[in-house]
Amino acid sequence: MKIFFTLTTSVKLKDRHAAQKETWLKGLDYVYASDINCEDQLKFSDKRDHQSAEEKQLNSLKYLCQAKKDYDWYFFGDDDTFVNVKNLTSFLETVPPHVLSSGRITHLNMASSSLLHFLSLKYKKLVNQNPISKYVNIIDKVHEWMKDCEKNDCFSSDLVRMINFIEKERQSVDSHDIKFQEFILPRKFPYYSGGAGFVLRREALEVLSTWEEFPYSSFSDVSMGLLMKEHNLPLYDNLKFEGGAPFGGQYSSSSHGDSLEKIKSMITYHYLKPQEMKKLYKLIVMD
Repeated sequence: MKIFFTLTTSVKLKDRHAAQKETWLKGLDYVYASDINCEDQLKFSDKRDHQSAEEKQLNSLKYLCQAKKDYDWYFFGDDDTFVNVKNLTSFLETVPPHVLSSGRITHLNMASSSLLHFLSLKYKKLVNQNPISKYVNIIDKVHEWMKDCEKNDCFSSDLVRMINFIEKERQSVDSHDIKFQEFILPRKFPYYSGGAGFVLRREALEVLSTWEEFPYSSFSDVSMGLLMKEHNLPLYDNLKFEGGAPFGGQYSSSSHGDSLEKIKSMITYHYLKPQEMKKLYKLIVMD
């Protein structure tokens, strides 16, 4: 089984690259989806901020489809993701042939800037296609609140007002009006947690690499989830792809950290600082 690893990063995060290459990434086939062409980094965006992750990850799909054809699976993660490659390989050996992707499924709450951006673009597209008064009213409201949110850098009262408005409008539309209903999301919808890592079979990569425009979000994992949803490509949910950190703290699922038994059973961890990645690697290899 051949696995290729793609990690989203920026050239400025050299300490993270070093930590990964000194630990779990040693000897593997990989590339950093970055903002510069140098050594093991390829430029998939001109930007170096967090919001560039979407552009980098989606552009990497097209590159991998053309340049890395001889692999069975393609792993995607971040520069602060840790992968227990032994556990990943063991898991992939058990995946049924009809399963084309796997990772961690979570839910995006409607009260988020990413979903606001998604809704704004979707409504705009809908109105352009079908300029009916009630739709125009919705898109005008969405844009009005989006501007307020961006100006004030917050999503409090504006969000509540917009959510209530959208919910009311959705209920007032004929349930048989599929043209409208397909653009309305439930209060929560699934997406794929990129930092926890996910894998695609070659067949899935070929489908997703055909995208023509950045989906809907400045968050790469949300955009990837929405892109997969558009292509009716479900993700096989595996909680061993952990979106948090192992040692406790802000990004950990446990304030006291995970047990050694759990740590050694996981496939991935996320939000690791370079020293934490080295510490985790030592725990894994000292088995």
